Amino acid sequence: MPPSPAVAGAASPSNSSSASSSNPTPSWWESVSQVQSCILVLSSILPPPADSDIAALADSDRPARALLRSPAAYAALSAVLRSGGRSDDPACHWLYNTLLSPDPDLRLAALAFLLLLSSLYLLRLPPVLPSSLSGFEAVLLAVYSFEAKNRQGKPVLIQARLPFVSPAVQEEQ
Repeated sequence: MPPSPAVAGAASPSNSSSASSSNPTPSWWESVSQVQSCILVLSSILPPPADSDIAALADSDRPARALLRSPAAYAALSAVLRSGGRSDDPACHWLYNTLLSPDPDLRLAALAFLLLLSSLYLLRLPPVLPSSLSGFEAVLLAVYSFEAKNRQGKPVLIQARLPFVSPAVQEEQ
């Protein structure tokens, strides 16, 4: 899923006039500005009255953290996602681009929707149209790609003991 023009411009450090080619890490102000732009893009895809509430988060001292902790933002985007999932869905585009953000709090805000997105995807299988869930699939693949890249392709083994499963007991006679 290619970045939408509005979010791509907001999330790209190369679009900043003060970004230097020798320093790929944006300054604090550039980072805050990118997060504010991302939040404003989110507010533009949400229905009223949530759009103005979410846009106000961009003016906080730590906008990504404010978005992450906002129940109103979660509720509004959840409602939009429940009716979406297609390849042209702006909410899926926003989640996809936000997952690629360099800001960890902004990525966490997007990851907060992973469980909802996964359950919506699974509830709608098999899709009526082959492309009707491609927006959800792109976001889920972005999460997978990000994790695989961070782990350098190495699998993570999680060991858990399930209390209700016990080894078979055989009696000897």
